Amino acid sequence: MIDSMEKKGIVYRKTDIEDRRKVMINLTEKGEEYYEILKKKVEETQASTTDLLDEQDLKEYKACIKKEISILKKIDSKLNAKE
Repeated sequence: MIDSMEKKGIVYRKTDIEDRRKVMINLTEKGEEYYEILKKKVEETQASTTDLLDEQDLKEYKACIKKEISILKKIDSKLNAKE
């Protein structure tokens, strides 16, 4: 997938200066433009769906998102600890 995105000019690879075994993946200018477009579409979609929720449902939805972020951070932390 990264190869495909690199060929399309969306990302580029850069070797980590501190650990040459690691390769950093960064967005190109074109990738940044795509990111902004996708971010806007996600925000529009989220706004249109959250408009359908009442206040209690919206609170519960936000709590679920916060929990998901918390879990993803734990996973990321454990993966980084293995390196």
